[in-house]
Amino acid sequence: MAIILGKNGKLPGENLIGVGIMFCALSFILYVITALNGAGNGLIFSGGGILGLLIVCVGYLKRISAAIIAAADITTAAPAAKVKAT
Repeated sequence: MAIILGKNGKLPGENLIGVGIMFCALSFILYVITALNGAGNGLIFSGGGILGLLIVCVGYLKRISAAIIAAADITTAAPAAKVKAT
């Protein structure tokens, strides 16, 4: 079972995963900058981190759904294929 890559050679959901990681990193950097100035607020870190992790989850769900659809296409293309039971 393989996921067919598109024209750009990226897996489905890879852009979403990258954006989510970027949100997490930027919120951490923003938290460190504000903490160094004496006004550190945990809501900055947790808000951006949670949003970033949710975006990463959506990216992985997109990747999983693409794999499931690819597996379903194989079974519908050859429904008369015999499967040997072991």
